[in-house]
Amino acid sequence: MSDTSPTVTLFGGFSNFTFSTLKCLVSKNFNLTRLVISAYGPNHGESERASDKLFQSKNPGIVEFSQQHGIPIIYSRQKNICLETTLSEQPSDIFLLACYPQLLPQRVACMPTIDCINIHPSILPRYRGSNPIFWQLRNGETETGVTLHQVTAEIDGGGILSTQILTYPDGVEINRIEDLLVATAVEQLQSLFDSDPADWKILEQNQLRATLQPPPCDKDFMIDSTLSAKTAWNFVRAYAKSEKTIKFTDQSRIYWINDAIEHGELGENEAATSDNWAIRVNFIDGYVVFAIEKFEAIN
Repeated sequence: MSDTSPTVTLFGGFSNFTFSTLKCLVSKNFNLTRLVISAYGPNHGESERASDKLFQSKNPGIVEFSQQHGIPIIYSRQKNICLETTLSEQPSDIFLLACYPQLLPQRVACMPTIDCINIHPSILPRYRGSNPIFWQLRNGETETGVTLHQVTAEIDGGGILSTQILTYPDGVEINRIEDLLVATAVEQLQSLFDSDPADWKILEQNQLRATLQPPPCDKDFMIDSTLSAKTAWNFVRAYAKSEKTIKFTDQSRIYWINDAIEHGELGENEAATSDNWAIRVNFIDGYVVFAIEKFEAIN
């Protein structure tokens, strides 16, 4: 995009979704002026330990990438920072949120000259809230999508600027899903930027169809044989390498799952046997073979 295109401030965190958005915006030559990260800055004094944990456990590559491309970073949790004052020193046309893990104050959301936009990885108003991809996979949804919407005081409740429906690819890791959704969202954003903001059509959300999910907790990573085989396969394949451990439970044991390695219809490969490092599980409409780390008996 040209230098006359809208200036963009990107808000995010140390996540693949934010990093993928940053890389995509840079590759498409968006006029990206700075990155606001919800984190303590390096060498934050009394919060140094918390800062180091963020840098080490999440995605420090986002800092190096930003520095390589000359994109200034603002750490929104930095001690004594006034985000509103800092942002007002260099006004932006667009504030763009991509997995920003804080509620943006309305006085900040109203600062850009054109709009404040959030990239949300679901078709709103369904699956509002944090980690909508998790809940869609956990609930066995076969379709997903991205919504560009205005940021308001209501969580993911602002007017819709653009939506695009996508089919979930089978058996891929969560980072691949996020990259696909981000690429689609940036295409939508590019179309918006190519038009006059006065011509943007804003669709109000149907509150009667809205759903809001909480952040997933440990018990949400526990699965059992009441799922469909495809749901179990896609969920485990997506999150097997995440920080949370997926567990499968039957009537006698709890299994720590490393990955899903095979799936099919009931009746297929009946000769397949389980050993200490793999288990075949029959779900309601098919089977999945899981690689397991360990198991324990249920008392």
